[in-house]
Amino acid sequence: MERLRVQSSALKPVSRRQQKHADVPSSKSETYPKLRKVTRRDEDPTPTSSSTASNLPNADRKRCVFGRAANGSHPVRSGKAPTIDGNLIKPTLLKIETNSDKNVSNFDKTSNSASWIKQSLRKPDKFENARKFTPTIKKGSETSDVLQNIRFGHGENDGSLELSGKGVNETLVDQLCTNLKNIRHITLLNNNLSEKAQMKLITAVIDANTIATLVLDGIEISEKNCDCIGNIFKANRTLTTFSVPLAKLPSKLESRLKRNRKIESYVKTIRQAGGMVQSRAITPRDNELVVNIVKIIGNDPSITEFVVDGDVRFQHLGSSMILDLAESLRSNYCLKTLRVTNVELGNAFLSALATSITTNFTLEEIDLSGNAITSEAVVAFCQAMPLNTTLIRVDLSRMHTPILSDDEGVVLKALKKNESVRQFQIKFRNGYSKIALEKILARNKSAKCTPAVTSFDTKLLAYLKAEAEQAETILSERQQTETDGSEQLVEDWAHLYELSKMADIFNSFDNAYEECGETTEQPTTTKKKSGKISLVDVIGSMESMSADGSFLTEAFISKYMVENKETGGLVFEFTNQFQMFKRFQIGDKARGFITKRFVDVLLAHPRTKEITHLNMANINCSDDLLEWLSKRCKTEATLLPKLHMLNLETNNISGSGVVALAETLKTSKTWRFLQAIKLENQSSLMKTEAEAALAKAMFVNCSVIRLGLRLRNLLERDRIGRYLQRNMDYLRRARREHAAKTGKIIKRSRNTMERFIDSIAANDSAIDHVEIVGDPLFLGLNRNEVLNAAKCFASNTFVMRVKLCNLKLDDKYAEELAKSLEQSRIEYLCLDSNAIGGNGIKAIVASLAKNRSVVELQIRHQTKNMAAADEEVIADLLDSNESLVKMGIDFRSHSARTKLERKLANNNAIQRKARTTDKQDSKMTSSISKIKSVEVQKLFDSVKDGNPSITEIELNNSAEFLQMEKRSRQNFYESLRENKTVKSLSLCNLQLDNTFADELAIILSVNETIRTIVLNDNEFTSAGILTIALAAAKRRNVRQLSIRNPRFKLINEHAEELLLVMERKSNFETFDIQLREETHKQRLFKILAKNSRCTDV
Repeated sequence: MERLRVQSSALKPVSRRQQKHADVPSSKSETYPKLRKVTRRDEDPTPTSSSTASNLPNADRKRCVFGRAANGSHPVRSGKAPTIDGNLIKPTLLKIETNSDKNVSNFDKTSNSASWIKQSLRKPDKFENARKFTPTIKKGSETSDVLQNIRFGHGENDGSLELSGKGVNETLVDQLCTNLKNIRHITLLNNNLSEKAQMKLITAVIDANTIATLVLDGIEISEKNCDCIGNIFKANRTLTTFSVPLAKLPSKLESRLKRNRKIESYVKTIRQAGGMVQSRAITPRDNELVVNIVKIIGNDPSITEFVVDGDVRFQHLGSSMILDLAESLRSNYCLKTLRVTNVELGNAFLSALATSITTNFTLEEIDLSGNAITSEAVVAFCQAMPLNTTLIRVDLSRMHTPILSDDEGVVLKALKKNESVRQFQIKFRNGYSKIALEKILARNKSAKCTPAVTSFDTKLLAYLKAEAEQAETILSERQQTETDGSEQLVEDWAHLYELSKMADIFNSFDNAYEECGETTEQPTTTKKKSGKISLVDVIGSMESMSADGSFLTEAFISKYMVENKETGGLVFEFTNQFQMFKRFQIGDKARGFITKRFVDVLLAHPRTKEITHLNMANINCSDDLLEWLSKRCKTEATLLPKLHMLNLETNNISGSGVVALAETLKTSKTWRFLQAIKLENQSSLMKTEAEAALAKAMFVNCSVIRLGLRLRNLLERDRIGRYLQRNMDYLRRARREHAAKTGKIIKRSRNTMERFIDSIAANDSAIDHVEIVGDPLFLGLNRNEVLNAAKCFASNTFVMRVKLCNLKLDDKYAEELAKSLEQSRIEYLCLDSNAIGGNGIKAIVASLAKNRSVVELQIRHQTKNMAAADEEVIADLLDSNESLVKMGIDFRSHSARTKLERKLANNNAIQRKARTTDKQDSKMTSSISKIKSVEVQKLFDSVKDGNPSITEIELNNSAEFLQMEKRSRQNFYESLRENKTVKSLSLCNLQLDNTFADELAIILSVNETIRTIVLNDNEFTSAGILTIALAAAKRRNVRQLSIRNPRFKLINEHAEELLLVMERKSNFETFDIQLREETHKQRLFKILAKNSRCTDV
């Protein structure tokens, strides 16, 4: 894989006229930008050889550069147009440079190259297709079709390339090696490949670092090449199955395959628990910036450097994608350089990045200069720096505002603990801070003793193992909750009802406290309004704080007891009293004694049992205070029995104190009324073991509903969030339980979605079509209501079409729906993009054996993959079904897909014969002018001979047409060009794609008799629909055109182009194509109305 550098100059909208003139050179001297070699300053300019060594890892990495011209200047800010070798680049051209000239030979410099560049100009977001151009593969061959389907994400291959015994030659291997996109598994048995072809493919697969399975056979690979394989296999971490004919086993091959299998199992477990940011699929409409962000989120090993400088497109990205980019770097072990400058990035990105660098061990450079970052996010980022050992260069200069003077000390304190950073650019207000930073960087540069170097594999496996162990804990907790029910954690609903009342009472008070900021004066308290109570005012002077703790008395504690008249609670208000712990600094021998003495005196106070709030924010305490407080209360459960809020914000707590707090929260007898914990804004980031301990404690605790704490780990963040939501649900249920017992329960009115489901169950004749796609009302239904949504179809006799997509439906829903399908009259069922696994799919397919109404089933893009054994039995489950003729499902197994296609083709034939029999029984006379013949080939011959009796061709759902060779179809298309009798052409549900669209455009350019064209239910994309519609619009004879239910609807850009042509001149009387925008539909209606009036005249 080669280094690809892309620079886009398409920063301003360009008119269609400018784009048209950009397609063709104005003179011989003005040529298109060519593919040429680009050499970095630090690289050897001599051409690289094609040996195996040239394919070593790090030689194939992709560098993505957006927003600047080749000379480094910004095209918008400098006001100068970018150039290549002195030639002006047109505004819409894409400049693509590679460090190898070998791809240039693949292009016909007179035709193919120009046509490809035209396509790039028309669709600049398709620049990735540059690596997919394969003119040497014979068009129409089976192997090339399979390969293209996988590359472009079509079909049901799911990344499996199964071409055993298909006659794969060296030409196909060459083309396969240039682009392994979307391919995960390669099997090329029984093809008798040469050693040279095998080595080329093996090298490309190992170098790609994305393939999991490679199975080959052929001539045995020599010992010398086996040694080369062993050398380059070291950097591959995805290949788990490697079966090739080897003369000898390469060194350490088995151990590295074992390592890769470990990595795969760890990653699979982490993904199941939601510990990695999920990368969405790349769509044809994504530009190169979005494509590469998605690849980084997906941990694509081909990208090690990401550079964005002033690209306006970055500012239009969704906030979720930008945050996903930052959070994904926590588990990304491929990216080394991150430069995102001058794009108005905010604090959210840098804060998320701060949590990621604590575990990332590959990033070496971060440049976020020229963004909208403030001091708060910079402090958070610098506090994470001590946990990172790989970052060498960091640039946070040119922020909107310099770092605050009070935060400079925090930044320097954190950077002192980092020993890897060599360059750190940031703007300080204080000159002394600049000098201190220079000393830290000089110390790191001149470090005499370098730390022991840990191998990349050791770091990776250690990180993944730790994450996988936490993921397994989460999965076991989820399984326990689903199996036994979360109610087992609840022992006393009456106590939960008391908690719900307490939450209502203190909610307004807690919110008012938060709005007060740092002031110690609380709302509606009996404290005097004279201002803050200073610790010095209470004890006299700082010198009065003796090391023996004699100043810590009952009277001392009483000074900070504040009663709240509204809630009837007692508040210990010690916020901002940092003088005591400032007097006894960390490291002072007396600090530990003073801390314990302070806690003991507080807990021994006569009014301790009345305290509801412990407010000790910003008192400069450490873990030892929270640790001792938690241990005392865990030992004596009667201490602080009414405690509602524990506030320790803005202190030095990060480790052992939180672990002790977690142990106390696990006990059911201590702090039974504690509902709010505040631990935000600590001087250092929370330690991993503290986060894990707190998550485990929250699984058991049922009282805490508010937790203010910044969590770095995605797994712990998700777990704690779910447990807090669970506890809130407990309070709601406790209120309902109490209301039910007292007879005061008020029945909740059902929402719109629930009433709609009830109408379906009641067999409402007005509902014949159900379409629910990602509806938040459905997603908010409880478990029983979701299952009722599956059961409601059992008693319904009117609903014919059902579409339920993006609703997180699982196997249990599928099993209930399967029972309903046995009795329903549904004809079309679509369950795409849900969470249905193999068991659910098998249940639905098995129910179709008793169902005679379902004609089409779509169940693609599930978040859970089917097992290979489940795929093999799908076709067998449909053995007794004769009604299903179309099914969309994601198969990885080629044999399973073949069996299913054979079964569907057989059902198509049965349905066709049934229709023919019905026509004969009803004694309907068939006119020779309208042919729907089983013998399609005879029809083709009649059209070729120009039989005048054939005026209409209808081949809808023809299995014979689908099974015909492409040569026969091509002859039929050619005969239509010169035919002068056919007036109507209907080819529905025949899997026609954009290739047929090009053929039909050629036919229409010559044919003068065809008036009606119907192409519904085919595989056209937006480009294919546009090609057909434009060709038909230019012909006076074509009056009716219908392309319903294509693979992809017409996109807005193509719709605009088509309507502009039709507004100038159009003869359509009927034009049935699905448009997205309402304005486009209105314009089309006006065009057709105008054509109708002209026809009447």
